Amino acid sequence: MNPVLILSASFGDGHNTAARSVVSAVDQLTGGAVPTKFADLVLEAEPVAGPWLQLGYKFAITSAPWIWSQLYRLAEILPFSDDRLLFLGNVERLLADWLGQIRPSALVTTFPIYPHLLRRIYGTNGVPFPVFTVVTDSITVNKIWISPATSHYCVPDEFSLEVVEKLGVPRDLISVTGFPVSPRFCEPGAQPVGGRLTRVLWFPSVTTSGVKKGLLSLLEHTPAELEFTIVLGRHEPRLRPVIERALASFPNRKVTVLGWCRDVPGLLRAHDLVLTKAGGATTHECFAAGRPTVITHVVPGQEEGNAQLVLRRGTGVRETDPDALGPCVRGLTEPRCWAQLRTNAALHAHPDGALAVARLVLHSIGRPVPQA
Repeated sequence: MNPVLILSASFGDGHNTAARSVVSAVDQLTGGAVPTKFADLVLEAEPVAGPWLQLGYKFAITSAPWIWSQLYRLAEILPFSDDRLLFLGNVERLLADWLGQIRPSALVTTFPIYPHLLRRIYGTNGVPFPVFTVVTDSITVNKIWISPATSHYCVPDEFSLEVVEKLGVPRDLISVTGFPVSPRFCEPGAQPVGGRLTRVLWFPSVTTSGVKKGLLSLLEHTPAELEFTIVLGRHEPRLRPVIERALASFPNRKVTVLGWCRDVPGLLRAHDLVLTKAGGATTHECFAAGRPTVITHVVPGQEEGNAQLVLRRGTGVRETDPDALGPCVRGLTEPRCWAQLRTNAALHAHPDGALAVARLVLHSIGRPVPQA
């Protein structure tokens, strides 16, 4: 059987998390009987320029968000199906080569430019296989996600469905699947959030000075018995020295500092509260784990909707001032406030987004699977 082609691009963690989760879900539902092929064609087509574009993206969202805000608005009006956008030429040619070689039975994309390139490759003849666009943003959905080449849209929540419909997509072509997080979130054995807030998980990602201020605020203004785990990930080289110097002044606080962590589901389940930026992946992983959230950073435009979703569902709060982070968390330890947050978080714990997307794809190629 021809494989399901699943495309992503390494600009932010959300696209890759969603794509790889769909790969895992298809394999899990079919026992490997339906092959999958994952690819990041942007980096493969642009081995020199691609990493520089990644660095520029990371700099913009961390240190110059106003630049990214302007680029995000510009993406609304760029004609991605126009041959004049020559900077996509290498990606388009590589995609055409892949399509000719593997002849996919279906295509899933978690990055918005690929359907526009499909439109350029196949023209008026139409794409000869179903195309599923998995929207990784909530509420503030950019128009770039919409393309005539897409057969079906998978959106993370009911608010985003309304937005995509207003962008001109018929409702019967949109499914609220939830964000595709790892199917491991569906495994039994998750620990419920405790009656008291005792364990806090923090994914710092803003400027070095902002992280230092946030850490000092947390250590100075939260109860002494509160335990913290700080996950640095790709930011470890620049953040670990600053964090270790700050911790030296608080030898009695229980703080664990980690670099990379592969077991995100397990890590989330081991904590009560998560401090994180409003990225698509981390926000919805918190939803999947049923964990209340403090949004500490929001990339303008792209992540505003994710932050709005947290507030609308009542599963967390927004505090982007590093100096106010400690008092914010201290306020959440108040019993009635904490009880309401954990109740709302449990209500919106929907971990099966990847499985829902995989079922839609498998049904489209004549390989339906039973519902859970």
